Amino acid sequence: MDSRQLQWVNRNRSRGSRTQGVGDIVGQLVSKLEDSWHGDRDALREAVSSITDENFARHCKLGWIDQRVVTILVDEPTLVFEMQRKWQQPLEKKLKLALKRGRNYRIRFDFDSHDLQKRG
Repeated sequence: MDSRQLQWVNRNRSRGSRTQGVGDIVGQLVSKLEDSWHGDRDALREAVSSITDENFARHCKLGWIDQRVVTILVDEPTLVFEMQRKWQQPLEKKLKLALKRGRNYRIRFDFDSHDLQKRG
């Protein structure tokens, strides 16, 4: 290799150190998104536990938050409708008051099918 080729190789190596990989960029974006709703998740958990009863705590758990919809997972399929009927409106009202920045969340109840694997 002559000196011109070595200079070219050296310049291109330094470019690689200035750039970021796609994985790093996506990781940073996900981290920022998680930080933006992480505080809400804690407030959600606290608000839910402050107004629900023992039966709710025994059969329900906080699932995921997506597009301002909070999914609450219920361990018995026969209880999904009952929990929704009893708790959806009170929880939505409580969350509206409990959360900062005026975010409105909808509550959705769903059967936790993954819980079947734990019991089986």
